[in-house]
Amino acid sequence: MEVVFGGFHFFNSLEAKGPVILELPVDKIRRPLLRIRSNNPEKVKELMESIREIGIQVRDERNQHQTYTSKSCYSSSSLSFRNDPTVLPTALTCSASSKCILLGSQIHAQIINLGLSNDVFSQNNIIKMYPKCGLLARGLKVFDEMPMKNLVSWTLVISVSVQTGEFKMGLGVYLEMRRTGLLPNEFALGCVTKGCAALGNKELGECIHCFVLKVGMEANPFVGSSILNMYAKLGGIEDAERVFECMDNHVGCWNAMIGGYAQCGYGFESLMAMSLMQYKGILMDAFTFINALKGWLIVGNLNLGRQIHGLIIQSEVAFSTAEMNSLMDMYFKNGGELYALKVFDRLQDKDIISWNTVFSGLSQGDDAREIGRFFQKLMLTGLKPNCVTFSILFRFCGEALDLVSGLQFYCLALQFGISDEISVTTSLINMFSKCGAMRKACLVLKSALFKSIRTCNEMISDYNLNSRHTEGLNLSVT
Repeated sequence: MEVVFGGFHFFNSLEAKGPVILELPVDKIRRPLLRIRSNNPEKVKELMESIREIGIQVRDERNQHQTYTSKSCYSSSSLSFRNDPTVLPTALTCSASSKCILLGSQIHAQIINLGLSNDVFSQNNIIKMYPKCGLLARGLKVFDEMPMKNLVSWTLVISVSVQTGEFKMGLGVYLEMRRTGLLPNEFALGCVTKGCAALGNKELGECIHCFVLKVGMEANPFVGSSILNMYAKLGGIEDAERVFECMDNHVGCWNAMIGGYAQCGYGFESLMAMSLMQYKGILMDAFTFINALKGWLIVGNLNLGRQIHGLIIQSEVAFSTAEMNSLMDMYFKNGGELYALKVFDRLQDKDIISWNTVFSGLSQGDDAREIGRFFQKLMLTGLKPNCVTFSILFRFCGEALDLVSGLQFYCLALQFGISDEISVTTSLINMFSKCGAMRKACLVLKSALFKSIRTCNEMISDYNLNSRHTEGLNLSVT
């Protein structure tokens, strides 16, 4: 018997009396595989292993005679699941990490076929998978249809709601969970306080803080740090300090306090907290230095920044590329261009954000030749410039009144297929207008696929810049 679920077809193993084989077109999973291959080749192997374990047959629709058959052709996938109950959860995790919704839906269908629709553990994994693939509504539908929900189910929905920016929904689910009589764990409380901070709801945040004190969870580092962050984001640095005084000397608590000071604009206090942390002998981690760098940016003292950089090297903390990008950005913004370029040269795994940080920093000066040299190096690496890259370059060409270089970059943007991005279009209009080429700027606006308020505002501003007030007024009216 053929069963259809979510537009996918599979066969009931009881009636077919054979292995459960799901047909998955190989061209539908190729893009997710390519997306993760460059980052982590092991994930490709793990994903294909999951496909093999749960009994999915991968079929190439372009060649109906060529079939990639898994070992499920020789043994039922339901038998495979009974032998190893972790197969389906592992496969769902792989689907979520690779954002392969087609595979995730197929596994969901397999769970239904195996009669596990009422299994709370399986349903929780499905709830976690769908939002990570960009389908929050489908995950909520699974949650609503669950006959039995445990604390993990509620916490997952609260977490994914907050992570996807649905803060009101997350708070609503939390209140509904409390009405059922369930006590939230530290993860649910952490997500709810984050939602309160995002919505600016201090009153509800204070109620949650009182509840935490009532149930005796204030000593939990995760909960305490979340409440501290909430108060800091809401501007209550004194309330954050009171929370911090009641917490243990956990590195996460210190990180939250250092970041809280920086969040409220107290850069010097942020650096003092880091100094006190070092005096007490508490080992720093990458987040400590990231928050301290934010404080340094507020203070704006280059020597202090160099001292923090020295502590980073001395601590031997493994810094990721993103964190080193932040360090370069801080150097550029505090007049330490030479030090920023040294960090860039020593960075092993440069990504496009690393290059954009350099372009942004160099564009503050007027050395067009230096920017051109770095752009040439970027092209030799094989990395593809993105819309941020061209936005920076176009604005620099506009400030330098370098129309020739701007036109060359425009040709490259067309070649890479990102000339229609709103940020690129806006920067391009800005460049043409500052170089006095208003006709070209008008042509860019007319040919733009997406005309946003931001793009039109840029055009109106540039009309006024070139003393063409009538055209600017007409555009604002239309």
